[in-house]
Amino acid sequence: MSPITATCLRIISAAVILVAVAAPAQAGVIAQSVSGFEGGPGLGADGRVVVGERRGNAALAVLAIDPVTTVVSQLTTFAPVADPAIYSTLDIAGTGGIVTAKRQLHRTPVQFAFAEDASSVLPSVVPLATCTGAPRIGPYLEAAGGDGFVAELRADCGAAPPVVLVRTASTTGTIPLTPVATERTFPGAMFGLRAAGPMVGWIETHYPGGLPSATVIVARAATGQVVLRVPLSNAMFVTWALAPDGSIVFVDGSCAMSVASPAAPVARTFALAPGLCPAIGPVSAPMGFAGGRVVYAASNSAAGGARFAVTDLQGAAHALAATSSGPAGSLPQTALNGATAYVVRIDCDADRLVALDIDATPSVAPASQSTGERCPVRRAGSSRLRVTRRMTVRIALRCPHGCRGTLRLVEQRRGRRERPIGQAPYATPGGTVVVRPRIAGYARARAGCAGGLRVAAIVHPIGAHNGPPTSDLGRGLGTFVIVSKSRCRRAGGPAFTKRQHGPRP
Repeated sequence: MSPITATCLRIISAAVILVAVAAPAQAGVIAQSVSGFEGGPGLGADGRVVVGERRGNAALAVLAIDPVTTVVSQLTTFAPVADPAIYSTLDIAGTGGIVTAKRQLHRTPVQFAFAEDASSVLPSVVPLATCTGAPRIGPYLEAAGGDGFVAELRADCGAAPPVVLVRTASTTGTIPLTPVATERTFPGAMFGLRAAGPMVGWIETHYPGGLPSATVIVARAATGQVVLRVPLSNAMFVTWALAPDGSIVFVDGSCAMSVASPAAPVARTFALAPGLCPAIGPVSAPMGFAGGRVVYAASNSAAGGARFAVTDLQGAAHALAATSSGPAGSLPQTALNGATAYVVRIDCDADRLVALDIDATPSVAPASQSTGERCPVRRAGSSRLRVTRRMTVRIALRCPHGCRGTLRLVEQRRGRRERPIGQAPYATPGGTVVVRPRIAGYARARAGCAGGLRVAAIVHPIGAHNGPPTSDLGRGLGTFVIVSKSRCRRAGGPAFTKRQHGPRP
């Protein structure tokens, strides 16, 4: 495999928002992004932490951060997409070997992916597979890397029966779906790909009696030899992780965790404390498993979301830190190197990549997970706005806990119709921030008329919603009156349309 050439990439250097911070003594923030992280974190063989960053209009970047020096390297980017109905998602997988990234494109209002591409990003950027077509429910392309190999599922975009495709620098091999004599209702499926050290793992679902029967399977990537098969009781929602020795841990619906290994293939289940029950979700939200300990997202309904916890394989668990982990309803990923867990903390003013000492316990309770609820944005100052010589207006926002997002000014009509007047981004770690949206020419002319121009202010906070752009209609801040020295002209301007959604992340 040869690295992709630099000419195949569009580097969006002007849009870089991620900021490196001072190296933590033991555990702390190693990077932060106002625009927000998307995908990861994952771990490379060189110890760097890999995470994706949103760049706006479906653009993405894949970044590697040295956790000691906090030096940030941009590995690859995905260019913006012109179509305003398209948004992107990114999955990053890496447990200390080769790191992979998979980008998906979705077209609203249908949330299913219509295009996806996977590549390895560490130690080099190498394209793996690309799938395009009509939006589909799935199953989708999957990729994961271990020591010296990359594994893929549905690299043929689902054109043939599923197999695990294993690529090394010199060979390509396949591991087929386990044959079952009688499949009823649906054909067998493979999903939930994992890789760690020399091992590759996945989940298989079969229908021998009409009802689903699911199994976790682990094999040596180099030979395809299966070393572990563990039946599951829940085929749809199981969170699991793979260790380099072929051991697995998984959760499939109770306040407990199960562990199995090639040496002890019968799963052993151990209970967890009621306050540290694992959060259950789709297989795309993995746990971290290394050194005989597991870092996982613990459900915390009292705090409205999820927090992180660590347990040994006997059930001795404790909460990791008071970190938010995404909008309400989301499940975080975590990367674990045995002593340190790397997680993304979503704060009011930025996303932060945090290194957590797994032996330390938090001293405060976890915060609420919905940034929209815990990051209030209020208007400050006069409701009368004057257009400046630079054709902008000054609007003060008060954000006691910090805030970030986009402020839009719109002229409104009955029937929830509107047309744009101006918009501008805002961000502050706390206090008051002045936003200066540039006002459209037709609006300046209307503001020159007697009484000025009445407009509504709408804010679209970053991280306040969980889902595609169609779920972000923003929050109103009330009305302002814009006045201008321009000659009065009431005609002109675009047509009024239905209420618009926020900017695409």
